[in-house]
Amino acid sequence: MTVIRNIIFDLDGTLIDSASAILVGFRSAFQSCDLSPKVALDASVVGPPLQETLSYLAGTDEQSVVDCLSSAFKSDYDEVGYRESAVYPGIPQMLQALKENGFDLYIATNKRHDPTQKIIKFLEWQGFFNAVYSLDSSNPSLSNKAELISRIIEKHQLDLSITTYIGDREEDNHAASVNAMACILVEWGYGEFVKDGTIPRAKSPSKLTELLST
Repeated sequence: MTVIRNIIFDLDGTLIDSASAILVGFRSAFQSCDLSPKVALDASVVGPPLQETLSYLAGTDEQSVVDCLSSAFKSDYDEVGYRESAVYPGIPQMLQALKENGFDLYIATNKRHDPTQKIIKFLEWQGFFNAVYSLDSSNPSLSNKAELISRIIEKHQLDLSITTYIGDREEDNHAASVNAMACILVEWGYGEFVKDGTIPRAKSPSKLTELLST
């Protein structure tokens, strides 16, 4: 593997496990709007953008329904729920080791800007990352993670030959592929992906550190 110097991380399912807090927020939102979700509320629905997820859970694209759910979710999660996000074991040590060894670290997440920034501050991770980006960090918001990664590459003039994206879903590998950059998928997150021996995988943060340092 080419020596990597720039690392762009996904957030949910890669660095933090926010599933429990998010699912509590979803349940509260549906209760507040006097609605019932059309699909099971489990970790598999965590990751995509909020509006997309709520529309899927509600089984409708009707804007008034999605708006009600979105407002109710934000009032809970953005105020207190985000604090329940759990850090995967070994992640702080991995980030510290990577930073000490001269890697430039970034975050590209589907999570909205406000709770993302609150989580980074709550975890006292500001010193680890050169920059943290969400789809709605730009105005207008970007459409997908591939566009977000492209924006980061352009803004920070990253050399693709020494840059990789780290995520837990097939969507993450696709977003990296669209940008002609390497990707490593972690196996401790929410994603289920097709077995493909060409895509590097890491079973733990320590193994990921080894892969990145090879």
